[in-house]
Amino acid sequence: MDFVKGKRSVALLLAGTVLFFILSKILSIHESRFAASCTVLGAACFMMAINCDFKWCRCPYCKKTIFAQLFFAKKCPYCEHELPTRDHPVYVDFIPKDADIPHKNHKPQRHKKPSGEDTRNYGKPKKK
Repeated sequence: MDFVKGKRSVALLLAGTVLFFILSKILSIHESRFAASCTVLGAACFMMAINCDFKWCRCPYCKKTIFAQLFFAKKCPYCEHELPTRDHPVYVDFIPKDADIPHKNHKPQRHKKPSGEDTRNYGKPKKK
């Protein structure tokens, strides 16, 4: 997962946290038994948002986690590089068409053992 998807995941999880806590407050006013479960779900969403922030919301250049300015920062607060956005990806994996790169399903050939008597001692020092 890249920076943009991690940022979107954190936003959705924080929205879920707020939604579950509001729902918990409403249900606790009406003395519903589901209020406690909504509180637990809100806390779980918050913990998952923190986990996503630590894991995926890092600067692609200096690899430091961006916390407070995650949704509003245009540049990394540590190294001042421009952060990728959905409309403007900063880093692009470009491979020229004429590059000699094997296909992902390509299996490399293994070294073949010599045929004949030397097969038993392949890779071992010869005895005199």
